[in-house]
Amino acid sequence: MRKHAAFFDFDGTLIRGDSQAMEMRHILRSGCRRHVNPFLIMRTVGTGILSYFDLVSQLYHNRTYITIYRGMSEQDAVKTGNSIFHTQIRKNFNLQALKLLEDHRDEGALIVIVSASPEHILGPVTAYIKPDYLVCTVLEKDSMKRFTGKPLGHICIGEEKAERVQELAIKFNLDLSSSYAYSDHHADLPFLEAVGRPAAVNPTVKLEKIAREREWPVYRFR
Repeated sequence: MRKHAAFFDFDGTLIRGDSQAMEMRHILRSGCRRHVNPFLIMRTVGTGILSYFDLVSQLYHNRTYITIYRGMSEQDAVKTGNSIFHTQIRKNFNLQALKLLEDHRDEGALIVIVSASPEHILGPVTAYIKPDYLVCTVLEKDSMKRFTGKPLGHICIGEEKAERVQELAIKFNLDLSSSYAYSDHHADLPFLEAVGRPAAVNPTVKLEKIAREREWPVYRFR
């Protein structure tokens, strides 16, 4: 019998809020802001606001966001990731969503976090939750091990999330028709459609409308 999986989006699903917004607050409040171009910060904040109101795509915002890492060392990024985990992310975990994750683990599902956020943010998260697999955005580094402000490959959002899920299904011989996926945002529609048992968690208005029309479960966790 083929194994099934439970795929969880991170921002807005496993946690309340957005981890990159948490990181931006950390940068603005700490000495890290001295190492980030002020123009890039303003542009990123601006696209974040436009994305919130669905005036630009999540993919466009994420492409803009990762430019703030240009010139940042991996070591500094890891320090930032650990800091925001302990000061912001950990207290914003959605406990009901974590319970759902653990229920799937107890049932024998492969637990996978699938997120547009980069590795340095999700590293402490995976150490805490201990999923079987992490799928996320990988940042490109130059010969000096500093980030270039570009992704290595594609940003893990939209169709890319769905493709990564399908690749994992081949790698682990997963039955996607009996697998679950959870997300809060309509940008993840291809990701949700990649499995037989999708569900919306604290969804955007657009995703909730689609979920209701397709009779997908809709969870309201607080």
